[in-house]
Amino acid sequence: MLSKVYHGHSFYHACRYIVTKQNAKVLYSEGVKGHDFKLMADDFIMQQQLRPAKKKACFHCSLSFLFRNDELIVKIAKEYLKRRLNIADTQFSITKHSDRRHPHIHVIANLVNNKGKAISDSYLGLRGKKLEQAITKEYKLKPALKKNLALTNFEALRGEDAKRYAIYIAIKELLPQCRTMKELQRKLKQHQIEIQYKFKSGTREVQGISFKLGNNIFKGSSVDRSFSYNNLKGQLGVAEKEVQQVETSKNIFKINAGEMKNINTDLITMNNRSLLDKVLSHETAKLIDALMRPEQNNEQIAGELLKKQRKKKKKGQRFTGGIH
Repeated sequence: MLSKVYHGHSFYHACRYIVTKQNAKVLYSEGVKGHDFKLMADDFIMQQQLRPAKKKACFHCSLSFLFRNDELIVKIAKEYLKRRLNIADTQFSITKHSDRRHPHIHVIANLVNNKGKAISDSYLGLRGKKLEQAITKEYKLKPALKKNLALTNFEALRGEDAKRYAIYIAIKELLPQCRTMKELQRKLKQHQIEIQYKFKSGTREVQGISFKLGNNIFKGSSVDRSFSYNNLKGQLGVAEKEVQQVETSKNIFKINAGEMKNINTDLITMNNRSLLDKVLSHETAKLIDALMRPEQNNEQIAGELLKKQRKKKKKGQRFTGGIH
């Protein structure tokens, strides 16, 4: 179930809007006439006069969920008003709209009760949002987790609603392409959508975000819950972390590739050094072996030469004797 509270509406404009819509059906009314919007508005205004100081006495909200039957719609709407928002003992009306692909209901109530006492309107929108989950669970309704654009009748949208959906679609399409709020701001500007920040008093600390299209300004959460400042920041933060992880992986790959190249170079150098060491070791061993051999003196060499000369003479004499 989704709920939305509309602020600043007068009884006349609210009644005219909900009753005169195409295929509108007043399901239930208490304390007001339901067949004519002017008479309905007059009844609300008459009771408001019991407390003239209450200028904003018109409560107007819409509830959207998958309806089973009209009786259940009325039961849930009464529960939402009386038990949950403490809007009781007062006038109200419940009207079903079927002008869009997703049926929804509009509830109008008087914040001046039947005794002329004012009903608190503090944080009605926030309180209504908190009630969504409780009512969805209690009545076993299908949770409305997000907007379903396939069920939106864009042709029926006018004015603010049309611009709100234009902003929604633009952010939905552009957000996955952005890593920072500045990127999102730059891309939205190309669609004539301006981002405005709300800062904490006296500081530059951002507390909220709004989107401006034409002359209309919408809070991020009013466009969609996921478009509040903190939620957008969280989504962009996740995208930025994913990109950082990819970049880190690329850098690690580059580092590993460089390290492998260095390792291969080192191995080649080590192999060459090992071969050189082997050659040098062999030559060194030969040199050491030669140096370690016993020295031969001149007498030994001369004696060996004399022996060789004598052998040659003997051979010569043998050949000569044979000829005579």
